[in-house]
Amino acid sequence: MPIIGRTDCANQRRHKVVVEDLAIYQAPRAADGTVLALLPVRFAAAYADPLRSPLAHEVQSGEQTIDLDLEMPRSFELNANGTRRIP
Repeated sequence: MPIIGRTDCANQRRHKVVVEDLAIYQAPRAADGTVLALLPVRFAAAYADPLRSPLAHEVQSGEQTIDLDLEMPRSFELNANGTRRIP
C-alpha cells in the first residue's frame, strides 16, 4: 500500500546530534571478546550524551551532507604518541 503525501521519513526540524566512536569495534580483543587495549580518546564523551551534546542540526527535506566539527577539551588532548595529555 503506497503512502500518500509523504516525501521522506525524517522530521524536518532541529535535531540533537550524538556521536559514538565506532573505532572500539576494531580494538584488540581476547577470545572471549574482552577489549585488551583501549584506543586513544578522539573526542569528548559529552558528544555521546544527548543531554550534554552541544551539537544540533536542522534537518531539511532531500539528500544532505552534514559536516560536524568535534572539539577535544583540554583534559582530553593527546600527545604525539596518542596518549592523553592532562593539563
